[in-house]
Order: sequence, then structure tokens, then C-alpha cells
Amino acid sequence: MRATMPDDNKKRPRTAPTAGGRTQESEAPMPRRKPNRAPERGHRVAQARRRAGLTQQQLAEKVGAGRVSIARIEGGVPPSVTLALAISRELDESVETLFGGEH
Repeated sequence: MRATMPDDNKKRPRTAPTAGGRTQESEAPMPRRKPNRAPERGHRVAQARRRAGLTQQQLAEKVGAGRVSIARIEGGVPPSVTLALAISRELDESVETLFGGEH
């Protein structure tokens, strides 16, 4: 035998609480963190890469990373220490120049 819903059952209105007890207007259960980015540092990496005459792909191959990783670094996402050292070595720039806080 198959259970059926009663005819007077209507869809839950959008403002009704969800299964988790939150309404759609309330904030998320955990606050969203801003990404840890520093675009000015990424800009320095991009400038040094262009001065060296390399594309993102070429730099990625030389340092053993993916092109997307280089793009993220140029977008301001900090690299691992190992990758930062490899990039600075390949671009013949100091780590401080490329990734330091002040410039």
C-alpha cells in the first residue's frame, strides 16, 4: 500500500524555517571568511614574470607547479614556502621583493 499526501497539504512557504532550523534570510551557521589575498604581491610576481619574458604556463613548468597555481599567486593567494622559493629563484628576484609585505 502506498502512502499519499493529503489534498490540503501545500508547499512550505519560502519564509518557513528550513530543516536545519534556519530561515533563508538568516546568516550562515559559520561566518564566511575573506580569502587571504594580497593583490599587490601577486602584481609584483606578474611583473617579474613578464620582465623575464615568461608566460604563466612556462613559469609553472619551470617551478614544477600548475598554471592555475601561478594564476592564483598572481591573484594574491600566498604560495607555499617551497613554491615561493622556486619562483623567486626562477625569476631572479628575492622572496622579499616578490612576496614581502612592504614594497
